[in-house]
Amino acid sequence: MGLISGTFGIEELWLRKALKYVRSDPVFLSNKNREHAQQELGMGNRQIDALVDWVVSSNLIEKYKKDKIQCFYLTELGKLTDKYDADFSEDGIFWVIHYHLSQDKNKLWFYYWYVNEFEKQTFSRSDIEIGLSNFKASTKKVINNFGVLPL
Repeated sequence: MGLISGTFGIEELWLRKALKYVRSDPVFLSNKNREHAQQELGMGNRQIDALVDWVVSSNLIEKYKKDKIQCFYLTELGKLTDKYDADFSEDGIFWVIHYHLSQDKNKLWFYYWYVNEFEKQTFSRSDIEIGLSNFKASTKKVINNFGVLPL
């Protein structure tokens, strides 16, 4: 589908956990290591999928394959964040993360639209639903689950 997994919005705690674990274990979030990651993080399978999608889209972690195994590493932004603001206490890191999220017109089309196209200062849920469906033809379920709920 080319969308962020599930109906889970971005979670600061998830980002912090991802940086912590990926720093020391490149296969921690891999499908091969899924059960261990679920136990360590206290998250379900779909939540792990969403975590991977959000943390990659925010440009903190990048995926790669090594010997056919999915691996992850901290990007330059991830390394800087991990070194200087691992607890995400500075507002600046969120500005940078939101910038990266708002650039992905394909996978994060709902986020892209909300940040770059939506101009209303006061709005209702219906305004968002109509705007999203005008921006990208989708079913009401997709608009709600992948557009409205994460926002």
